[in-house]
Amino acid sequence: MGTLWIATTDDFLRILQGLLPRGLVWTRDPARRLTRLLAGLADEYVRVQNRAGSMMEEADPATTTAAGLLPEWERVTGLPEFGYIPPTGSGARSAGLPARIGSRCPLPPGWDLGRDRRGTRVTTAPAFR
Repeated sequence: MGTLWIATTDDFLRILQGLLPRGLVWTRDPARRLTRLLAGLADEYVRVQNRAGSMMEEADPATTTAAGLLPEWERVTGLPEFGYIPPTGSGARSAGLPARIGSRCPLPPGWDLGRDRRGTRVTTAPAFR
């Protein structure tokens, strides 16, 4: 999976200062309040950017970590079964997720799923030919 742009506070500060109009009031002096305010905003933008990058990694069940979305992935896939948590850590826990998700692939075409509330027969879609 590709990586997002790794930005620093200085990068975002330069971008924010580039959006300001030119003039005496819109100073780029590091000691001025405006620059300190923009530096505070830049810190937050770096935090959000870094979190977005980690969320891209967490979206893949094979690369998720215990500190990220591993508990959510386990909840969605019904793991750990019978309340058992492997003692080897998050690596072994996340290794079982792709296999579990693969076992939940769509049913074969035409599989009878029963009837809905109105009594209509529900089946999986026929194969595209």
